[in-house]
Amino acid sequence: MKIEIPHDHSRDEARNKIKNLLADLKEKYAGQVKDVDETWTDYRNDFALAMGPLSTKGYISVEDKLVEIELEIPLFASMFKGQIKSLIEEEAKKILTR
Repeated sequence: MKIEIPHDHSRDEARNKIKNLLADLKEKYAGQVKDVDETWTDYRNDFALAMGPLSTKGYISVEDKLVEIELEIPLFASMFKGQIKSLIEEEAKKILTR
């Protein structure tokens, strides 16, 4: 699943906002999200995590005017793809429009 969210910040500002959002989400869902592995290289975050029976991996890439998120959704969770995409877009837009 690919998600693109436009922004009007510098790449550094957008990356910092995304980093803060990820830290907040890890804290908020600490009891549900397990085995979080993430690596930032410049403006790209490669990640993997498990949430209950769902495990996923992907990346977040911060570009000049766009944040791109690529996320693998397991087949058994594909029926929730729309809800997952909406939730991610909503959270990212909240942080990137400030």
